[in-house]
This record gives sequence, structure tokens and C-alpha cells, in this order.
Amino acid sequence: MKNVLILFFFITLLSSCNNFEMKDLYGSWSSENIEFTFNEDKTMTCRIGSLNEKGRFRPFGNTIELVNAEEKVLTRITIKSLKDDQLVIDLPNIGSNIYTLKRVK
Repeated sequence: MKNVLILFFFITLLSSCNNFEMKDLYGSWSSENIEFTFNEDKTMTCRIGSLNEKGRFRPFGNTIELVNAEEKVLTRITIKSLKDDQLVIDLPNIGSNIYTLKRVK
């Protein structure tokens, strides 16, 4: 019973850390060098520079982990904000790299 309560607390804590609604993330997003498509079934496609990948994504608070078809983690992105048709992400490399993407309609 104690483990169930700890798990419930942990899940509640993670879900309260989101600064966006997951349903608002679904769809295609684009900027000059980056494109993402996030689907409701947690599949995704992405283009980051010359890298083109298909796979899935795992949300974790404000972080999205991108996993390719070979089950290797490509990267993690942090959602800084998601309002209307504007998605601001931090795509860490060695330092912080902030990008603003627009929803593709």
C-alpha cells in the first residue's frame, strides 16, 4: 500500500509540472531547421538539421524524450511554452538552445 501511495504521489507531481496540455502538443511544428510531428498514439517524426527520424516520444513533465525506431534515445527537448500556435523548446546540446516553432496547418 505504501508503494502505491508513493507511485500516486510521483505521478501527480509529474503531471502537475506540465506548463502545457498534452493534447495541444499533437500536430506538426516547424521552424527553419527543425520540424516535429507528434501524434496522439505517441509516435513522432522529426527533422533536426539533416537528421530525419521516425519513432515515438515519451513525455516526462515538461520534457519530451525522442526515441527512434531502433529504440535509441535521440534527444530530450524541454517545452518552455506552448501557447496557441507557438511552441518554444529548449534543445540542449552542450548548452541551451532555444527555438520557436510554429504550428503547421
